[in-house]
Amino acid sequence: MIRNYRIITYIRIGFIVIALFVVGMGIITYVNTDQVKNIQNQVTRTDKIIEHTNETLVNLYAFIGAERGYLISPHSIHRVNINTTRDAFLTHMEALEQLTVDNKIHQQRLKHVKETFRVIYHDLVEPLIIQVDAAIETNDTNRITEEFQTASSKSRFYLEEMTRLLLAISEEEREVRNNIVFSTMHNLNLGRTVNILGTIIILAIIFLMQKMAVTRIRKYEKAQQDAANDLQKSHERLTNVIEATRVGTWEWNIITGSVIVNEQWAQLLGYSWEELNPLNMDTWESLIDIGDLELSRSLMKDVYVHKTVYYDMEYRMLHKDGHWVWIHSRGRVTKWNDQGKALEMSGTLDDISKLKETQHYLYLETKRLETTLLSVGDAIIATDELGTIVMLNSVAEDLTGWTREEAVGKAFTEIFVTKNGQTGEKGDNPLHVYLKLDSKLNY
Repeated sequence: MIRNYRIITYIRIGFIVIALFVVGMGIITYVNTDQVKNIQNQVTRTDKIIEHTNETLVNLYAFIGAERGYLISPHSIHRVNINTTRDAFLTHMEALEQLTVDNKIHQQRLKHVKETFRVIYHDLVEPLIIQVDAAIETNDTNRITEEFQTASSKSRFYLEEMTRLLLAISEEEREVRNNIVFSTMHNLNLGRTVNILGTIIILAIIFLMQKMAVTRIRKYEKAQQDAANDLQKSHERLTNVIEATRVGTWEWNIITGSVIVNEQWAQLLGYSWEELNPLNMDTWESLIDIGDLELSRSLMKDVYVHKTVYYDMEYRMLHKDGHWVWIHSRGRVTKWNDQGKALEMSGTLDDISKLKETQHYLYLETKRLETTLLSVGDAIIATDELGTIVMLNSVAEDLTGWTREEAVGKAFTEIFVTKNGQTGEKGDNPLHVYLKLDSKLNY
């Protein structure tokens, strides 16, 4: 039972480990899923920043190109391109400001780019367009050339500064994206490694559980087989003893009243086992002599109410042939419930009829001898091996002054005292002299 409990414990521990691992993997997967979403959002946001930064640079250079194109060839298409690229530039700038709202450095850069663009547009481009329009009306080409050179010189400085700031934003975002990609790949590789190791660990645990369970079960089965063999041998030995001694066995269910007996129990009363079964306590008691029944019930009750441990009684039972059989019955409670109430009793039944006959014969012989001794004319005192008086006849009563009732159980030296006829001193006890002589002869 203990081995079986250990097997179950090992299996439970294994399943708990697997369950914890699965739960852990689920948590990791959930966290990774959440992280993947965040990473996707970050990558998308970074790509948009890079895209808008590039578009801002494109529109910035397109704006400068349209402005210079108008100075070189003041056609209306260049005026349209100036306005279109300006609006596109401002749109992308606004998108960048919204995407980088949590980045103070980017916000400062964008603010500087926006202020610089405002200076270029309001302080250079608009006045330049007005002056070019005026020079066209006066056909002053030298003035147009001067304005173009002046505008190119001023706008070059602003353009380089704005390009540097926008490229810084783009480069930093590319670096952020690269870091995200690297971190994502690292986490994916780590997750893949954990999954592989986790699978290996689970398989190893299952294998070890299976191996331990099989080993334990085999040991348990062997132990059970050994126990069954030992039990079988014990049962065979007990059966041989019962059959050899002709002892009957009984098992009484106190709750239901049913009684299970062996073949010898039935044969003691001249029955076969089939004739008595099914047997109950009422049938058993119906076979007991009425004079012995109440005492038997009382002694048996004393056992299952905890007054005594063993039931032991000699009584008579009716044989199938009609004569009485002397039985020696012994037993004890073999099963109790949790409240201490007796549930089952078991015991043996032995035929002691021959012993009773022998005892009765010895009793009669003793009485016959006693009668003979009591009628003899000489004084006769009988003792046991210890010198205790067991009988004296009437002549001995007159000789000692003790009655038979008074003397039985007393020491011989107390009842029969001798004295030296010449000196009056206490003489030797003849019984002691005889016992000493007898012991020397036996030795």
